[in-house]
Amino acid sequence: MPAKKKTAKKTVKKSNVLSAAKGLVVAMQTELEGFEFYKIAAAKCKDEGARKMFDSLAKDEVEHHKILRDRYYAIVEGKDFKAPKIGKSKLKVKSPVFSKRFLESKKEKHFEMSALTVGILLEQNAIEFFNKQHKEVSDPKAKSLFKELAHWEGEHLRALIAQKQFLQRAIFDDAGFEPF
Repeated sequence: MPAKKKTAKKTVKKSNVLSAAKGLVVAMQTELEGFEFYKIAAAKCKDEGARKMFDSLAKDEVEHHKILRDRYYAIVEGKDFKAPKIGKSKLKVKSPVFSKRFLESKKEKHFEMSALTVGILLEQNAIEFFNKQHKEVSDPKAKSLFKELAHWEGEHLRALIAQKQFLQRAIFDDAGFEPF
């Protein structure tokens, strides 16, 4: 009977490792997609402040990917899963990011608004995924990693929402539109 318990524990542990590894693979792909999007958004923005914000988001996504990749390889190589201390996001933006000149210009601001909207959706999806992984894995270190990643993406989400609201208000003011 003791041999069966040991085998059952190994099976559960192996299942947890596979679950964490699968979650990390999806998370790595998510970070790469975020990086590509933010890189494109930075290149296409007409406003320097928005460009810097999207560049900073792209850099954070690269850092997230590196952290996830290191954890993934540790798992597949049979090493103990070590959750790194992620710390605070390195997102560097002053708020509002948009320059007064850009806001006052008659240039169309559709791309910037669309980029903010898509960025918000990317971050919301990442947070949802990381929270789901946090609930599904049983390894405390993996739980901690996914919880911290969800928090880090939350910082991105809050920054993007604030900028979208600011830009939307400026667009409404220009158009003389009051929604309520």
